[in-house]
Amino acid sequence: MAGGKTSTEGKQRRSIPALLGLIAPLLILGAVFWSSVAGDLGLLVNGEIAVVTEVRRQAGDSSPSTEAPSAGAAWRFPDGRTGSGTVTGNRLAIGDEILAGAGWAHSSPGSLRLQVGMVGGLGLLTVLGSLGLGVLCLRGPARSARAETAIDQEEPR
Repeated sequence: MAGGKTSTEGKQRRSIPALLGLIAPLLILGAVFWSSVAGDLGLLVNGEIAVVTEVRRQAGDSSPSTEAPSAGAAWRFPDGRTGSGTVTGNRLAIGDEILAGAGWAHSSPGSLRLQVGMVGGLGLLTVLGSLGLGVLCLRGPARSARAETAIDQEEPR
């Protein structure tokens, strides 16, 4: 078609809104995963192992009808510093090792690592999957355009 749009140009233009409609929700979902894991990742990076020296109160037993398990506690770091605050996670006893910082603690570093790894991994897979879909959606119209151009350029025998 001389001077006009080819059919493949129109297809490619139509595929971009469809691509955005497909990828945008996935990228938003990835951002939600990241925002949910960013706080816990900060705890893992900044936390230190400490030993519980006092348990003041415990709340929740992790059943659906009660609040999440937490406890008011005091702890001691290996270098002798002390801290106190709310410990989230499983039930505590004196002598338990926790992951702690200034005024916060988590009862199990392993479960926190698992939680960050699983949620972060899902978020990463979501973002990578949406990028992969984007590449596939953009390459499809380009391939068909090349095929049509090759057919148009063939000389009749």
